[in-house]
This record gives sequence, C-alpha cells and structure tokens, in this order.
Amino acid sequence: MPPPLRLQDLPPKSARFCLRVERFIRKDLGLDLKGKRLLVALSGGADSTALLYCLRYLAPRMCISLLAAHVDHGLRPESGQDAAYCRELCAAQNVPLYEAKLDVSGLAKQSGMGIEEAGRHARYDFFQKTLVGQNADLLLTAHHLNDLAEDALMRLIRGTGWPELAGMPAYDPQRNLLRPLLLTPGTNLREFLTNIGASWREDPSNTDPAFLRNRVRLDILPLFLRENPNFLESMARLWRIAELDRQFFLEFKTKLDISYDAGGKQFSVPLDALLALHPAIRLRIYKTLLDALASGQVLWKNLLRLDEAVLARRSGSRVQFPGGKQACLERSVLRFCAAS
Repeated sequence: MPPPLRLQDLPPKSARFCLRVERFIRKDLGLDLKGKRLLVALSGGADSTALLYCLRYLAPRMCISLLAAHVDHGLRPESGQDAAYCRELCAAQNVPLYEAKLDVSGLAKQSGMGIEEAGRHARYDFFQKTLVGQNADLLLTAHHLNDLAEDALMRLIRGTGWPELAGMPAYDPQRNLLRPLLLTPGTNLREFLTNIGASWREDPSNTDPAFLRNRVRLDILPLFLRENPNFLESMARLWRIAELDRQFFLEFKTKLDISYDAGGKQFSVPLDALLALHPAIRLRIYKTLLDALASGQVLWKNLLRLDEAVLARRSGSRVQFPGGKQACLERSVLRFCAAS
C-alpha cells in the first residue's frame, strides 16, 4: 500500500512528527513560509525522503509549494537507480524534479579537491542555480540531529571556536538555506518512513571510512553515546544556547559605530570603541564581522593574534582569515575586508 497523501490520513505518531517540524520552523526559527517556493535537496536516502514526505504533508497547511533537485555524482554503479527512485517518488507526490549528472571524479582531479569536497561544491552549485532558475525562495536539506552532533565533533577536531562549535545553523539567510530537521534525531526519520509505508535508498558510501564524517559517525559519535546515552539531547541544548548567543552579538554589533561600504565587502570599527570593550566581547565582534563578509570558518588563534595587534595599536598590521578575508589595523580604525 502506498503512503497516505494527506496529513489527516497519517497515523497519529507520524502526524505529530510533521507538526513538530512545522513548529520548529515557525516557533524556533521564527520563519513564516506562506507563499514560498521550497527546493528540497533529494538524494533518495532516508533523510531527504523523509523531508520530502513531511513537507508534502505540511504543504497545504503551511501554504508552500515544493520542488526537488537530485544530483547523480557518477561515483557508484547504482547511482542511476537512485535517480530513478527520485523520479518515481516526485511523480507520485506531484513534485517537480530537477536533475543533474556530474563527473565528480573529474571535477576533483581538475580542482585538486578531495572527492567529498568536490562533490559538495558541485552539488550546491547545481542547487543554487536551480534555486535561481526556478525562482525558488529557499533550499532545504535534510540534516538532522545526528548530523549536527557529527558536525560539532568535526568542528572540535578542527579547532573551531564558540558559538560555531555547537554546529551548523538551521537557517542561513546568506545562502537561502534551511535545515528543518536539524533538531530531529535520525532514528525518528526512518521510523516515520516505516510508519507511513515509504521506502528509501541506501548509500553504501556512508560507511566508507576514507571520509572524516563517516569515521566520526561510525567510530567517534558512538563512544560519546556510550558514555552519555543522552548526548544528542545535550547537543540540541548546546545548539540552542549557541543560537541565543549568536543573536545577542548580532544585536550588540548594531550598537557600535560600524561603517559599511555599499557592496558589503568592507567594515570598519573605531579603535577606541573596541579598546573600551572586554576582550571576550572584542573577540566576538571580530568574528561576527568576519562571518558577515564571506564564508570560511574563523579560527580563534587568528582572532587572538588580531586582538594582540589591537591592544598594542600596531598600525599596519594585517591578519589573514579563510575565505580571502583579512583584518587591517590602521591608525584609528580596524578595517575588515574580503577579496573582491
């Protein structure tokens, strides 16, 4: 028997699952999606399939329209079957599907990136082009609470600072990206699909230990869960604290005398205003402004180097950050700029 087509026809537990996702979007993230066109990144795996079904059930209630995008990376013999599954699923749910088949191996060799990084760049490039080409408002991905925990552990390994240490955001307005399932445990997604009688595709590359994320998923995260079975709930609480912290500093920076250029590629802050702040606040102001310039995670060792220069008033000092960003100390201002 195929899955039900309407929210009111779902088993009660499955309906509550969908309504919790809606509540997270409306209440926790403060987003009203009425009238929006949403593009779902669909791989055919359990996570993205659950996201598509959930949104399909919520669409009439939330007044949204759905589209889906699928990328065949050309890395596995069965990838064509994944694409065929996505076509069948979208046709059954009356959701337009946009597809791309990419030579990720070739792209990796050409760019010098690893397979995983090249695939991610190519995939999101296609998603963004589809977003613009189909006049969609947001790209939705199926990252869930287990993914959030893995991401936080990977950030810890890389030396990322607070609040980004708590993991990826649920809503990224700069990228028009939304992760509605971010605080939903992964097991709940498969349970939801099973309860509504839906199938999905398995990706064997998710168990390949060549990739850091898989090693974190298969080896490191289980150790944390063994020591603390409630570790995922702890990560959700940490994420919420980080979001409150992030919002506070976004509001705090508006109280400073910050100058912005028209293109958003340069900010400057009076040096005296910075020196009047506590060091902890100064460091966060640096990071907030750098994050607003461009992508690229800001490591705290660079921020500490920058603060040393500010305290010493070393005019002419420059500190480089990932993503082509830099901070330049001038006589009376600290200037942040990004590569054109």
